[in-house]
Amino acid sequence: MGKPDSQTGVPNITSLIALIFLLDGYRINRFENPASVEKAIQKGDLGKEMAQKWKEIRLNLDKMASLPASIPGVVMLTKVRILARFLASTYASVALVFVVARFVLRLPYGQFGEWFVISTVVVVPTSWLTAQLANYRIAKKVEEFFEKNPKSLESIRSDLKRTVQSLLYTLFHQIRRTGRDSKKLAFKMYNTDYEGIEVVGTPSRWAKYYLVSMKT
Repeated sequence: MGKPDSQTGVPNITSLIALIFLLDGYRINRFENPASVEKAIQKGDLGKEMAQKWKEIRLNLDKMASLPASIPGVVMLTKVRILARFLASTYASVALVFVVARFVLRLPYGQFGEWFVISTVVVVPTSWLTAQLANYRIAKKVEEFFEKNPKSLESIRSDLKRTVQSLLYTLFHQIRRTGRDSKKLAFKMYNTDYEGIEVVGTPSRWAKYYLVSMKT
């Protein structure tokens, strides 16, 4: 049996696609946490070359992600989003404990427990919706900022595009090396201005990304 990709220094296809999606998202201000991708890089799932380049890339990502904090209203909306997500998660977790205690362990949870479980039906969806609305407002404020300041972070965005293009070339070669059918390996991207890809699915009402595959 051959060694796994993380031991041979050959980029893992799944981790490669995750990195492409992350960096492509930063080009349109989708500042997702890079922790999971960074962990894969540290494990060696993306090869030695990316491990060497990652420090510089991560600095650029942090610089981009920190910019919204200077936009009026974004910090407050971020706090609202964090609080809403925390409430939704906490209420759902505690309510689950009450339900398990009542219906699995047959333990009475009293009037407070009954009230808590019932209120969860309102609190969780309301908190989730609040978080989504806050996220939407943050995105709009960031978009408005860049519309008024089109040259902001222009060089970093150009570097990201070149990096993603290089990663797509690597992905193409990895698909060929492993003998996989590129048509069956569709993945998500926000931008389609890259060489070597073709669109196989357009954005829906709720999803802002395209489904693409590598051209054969």
